[in-house]
Amino acid sequence: MCYAGAKYYTYTLKIGYCSMAVYPSCPIYRIPDKLSLFGQRLVDTGWLEFEQMLQVERESRQSNESVITSVERLIGRPLSADVKQMYKQLSLFELKLLHCVEPFVFENSGITINQVSELIDTLIPIDICRRYRLVPLFKIEHGPTSLLVAMVNPNDLAAQDDLNRILRPQGLLLKRLVIPVEDYQQIISQYLDNQFDQQKQLDLQSKFDSKADLDELEYLGLEEIIDDANVDLKIALTDGEAEPVVALVNKILVQALQEEVSNIHVEPQKEYLRIRFRKYGVLRDAVDPLPKKIIPAVTARLKVIADLDILEKCSPQTGKIYRIFDGRKIEFDVSTLPSRCGEGIVLTLVNRSLPPVSLENIFPHSSSRQSVQEMIAHSHGLLLVVGVPGSSKITTLYSLLAQRNTVDSRIITFEEVVQYFLEGITQVQLPIENRKDYINACLRQDPDIVLIDELCDRQTTEIAINAARSKCLVLSTINASNPVMAVQQLLDMGIEPYRFNRSLIGVIGQHLLRKLCEECRIAYTPLSEERVRFGISETNPEETFYRANSLHPQEIKTTKAEGTLCQNCCRVGYKGQIAVHEILRMSPVLQQLLIQKPSVEAFHATAQAEGMQTYLDNGFELARQGLTSLDELEQLLKHQY
Repeated sequence: MCYAGAKYYTYTLKIGYCSMAVYPSCPIYRIPDKLSLFGQRLVDTGWLEFEQMLQVERESRQSNESVITSVERLIGRPLSADVKQMYKQLSLFELKLLHCVEPFVFENSGITINQVSELIDTLIPIDICRRYRLVPLFKIEHGPTSLLVAMVNPNDLAAQDDLNRILRPQGLLLKRLVIPVEDYQQIISQYLDNQFDQQKQLDLQSKFDSKADLDELEYLGLEEIIDDANVDLKIALTDGEAEPVVALVNKILVQALQEEVSNIHVEPQKEYLRIRFRKYGVLRDAVDPLPKKIIPAVTARLKVIADLDILEKCSPQTGKIYRIFDGRKIEFDVSTLPSRCGEGIVLTLVNRSLPPVSLENIFPHSSSRQSVQEMIAHSHGLLLVVGVPGSSKITTLYSLLAQRNTVDSRIITFEEVVQYFLEGITQVQLPIENRKDYINACLRQDPDIVLIDELCDRQTTEIAINAARSKCLVLSTINASNPVMAVQQLLDMGIEPYRFNRSLIGVIGQHLLRKLCEECRIAYTPLSEERVRFGISETNPEETFYRANSLHPQEIKTTKAEGTLCQNCCRVGYKGQIAVHEILRMSPVLQQLLIQKPSVEAFHATAQAEGMQTYLDNGFELARQGLTSLDELEQLLKHQY
């Protein structure tokens, strides 16, 4: 067996590899016209052409990126689990042949990340691990005391020298294993994640005392501050040398992130600066009013870290702020607007790291969920998601995409701003001025499913409809508050009904309601006028609904001082949001009716007769279950009907 292996090894060296003298910096020393075993297997099985695979392996070696990742990006879809397992096995085999060192596989080793973390913290510093791409595994006590180290390149002499310099004073010998780069990256990422968790500071949930910072504010200079997108906000808060305004802005950002708000409003008033947070669609004061003299400094600080022109005060500007918080990369969209009292600034939190929400969470009603699943299963057609701004339409679209994101589906998205990252699909940042060219180019890429962020003009809409009629499934949004108005919007664009009446699969209307806090909600029986307003049956007069146990801001302060504040919602009465839907599925009757260009009222009445689930029906069932209140439902109806 050993002899056979040795013969194969010699053969592989002659054909598949070159000497270190020729390619001294190449991690795997292949001659340019030969593929790895895995690459040759992909070519043989038809995944890629020879030249494509050759280019993938060259680029992978130059960028230190996984071959799997490079291949998946090229073909636009994920490789199967069997192919990935084959890559793992062949890579380990090649690594063993190349380095003459036994391979290490983290998932099969039984070694925990805590064991590795302890060795990094006490013996091999993290900067050494990252510089040479290695991880310490465990100490070998029997025989000569040794440290087992897994290395991406165990033949790196500089790495061996530095390790021996660290280990010899400890009486330890170096034992090497070779580790796939993917396993190394996984271990280091887990270690860094644990470090972020361990570095969490004291609980900052309570409101900060802004006056303590302002007491130090003798002079507010507007000189530019050197800024870094990699600033960790938690660490920045502990910087005793930070300028008061810098510290104040950091605290505002931290509080907003901890309270999971969606927007920060910085609003200059005539005599003071107002800071408000929007959470679950509702605005509230975040801090006590700040003195007028701080307005220019706070505005300038926010514009500097958003990379905006601080000298331009007469025109609106947009920018972005990047920060790190709790180990996550945070992004704020920043918008400025000149006003009579100064520049108003709104920061919108963008979280691209969140995975798509499951359909079960978005559509709690089984009947609604079943309708949506049946619509998304179509091979071609147009499916729209509509709603007022802030109703999380793109979240729902990505959840629908996740349902179809399989190895046999080619998915391309077009968005002005990519809001989520979904592995296995192609996401395109779509310039406003070249929408037509980009989308037409996409349709030549043989997609099965296309997502367009918005049908904002007739030209884009016609392209989408043409693609949906026979080529692929198109998902998009349109500027409308409910499904019937969405259909009317298509007609108002000048799209003839015969062009889309059969390709339109359906329209999902979505609105977000605040979700009642389950810890402090109050049960009550609706009054007779409420029963009449919402059509609640009198057959069960004792039927229980729930309302929010909300307090005014001053009452919250008093309750907090008494120690009786609800810890779940801080006596706001609501915790989280829940989606309410109006689902229109096109039927032959509605298709025929569209040809006549009916009025909104006539189309709405026919759609209801054809089984359209309305906001009122959907929301009332949520209120009956105690998930939201009739007050929230009434606010919804004011905006919709």
